[in-house]
Amino acid sequence: MGVSGDELLLIGLIVGTDFNDGVRGYGPKKALKLVREHRGWVETLKAVGLDPTDIEPVAEVFRHPPVSDVTPPTFGPVDESRLRDILVSRHGFSPERVQAAVHRARRRPGPPTPSGREVGGRQTMLDTFGGNPA
Repeated sequence: MGVSGDELLLIGLIVGTDFNDGVRGYGPKKALKLVREHRGWVETLKAVGLDPTDIEPVAEVFRHPPVSDVTPPTFGPVDESRLRDILVSRHGFSPERVQAAVHRARRRPGPPTPSGREVGGRQTMLDTFGGNPA
């Protein structure tokens, strides 16, 4: 796109993020066009009517997001009757589909991938989440 990482952040701040409203009248295309003029951080913010000192704390959230160490969840055996109650009775899932998913999960060898992402080019199924229910 012809912009640096900081310029990409600038586009986001102009358009708006979860932490700021952005600038009325600026969408992605108009913000990109402005940022490609390479005026610099402060001058670009001033050009759209944003106070650089007000926007800097928002920019810092993106530059250095807060990170927490968390303990990964552990999973025990699945309570199949409770699972059916939640999925079928409360949420209207088909009993046959729930039973088929439980059956597939029982047959699955080994633990799921640590990331839960695609393995070997195949998307994983919901029943692979959380370990073996048997």
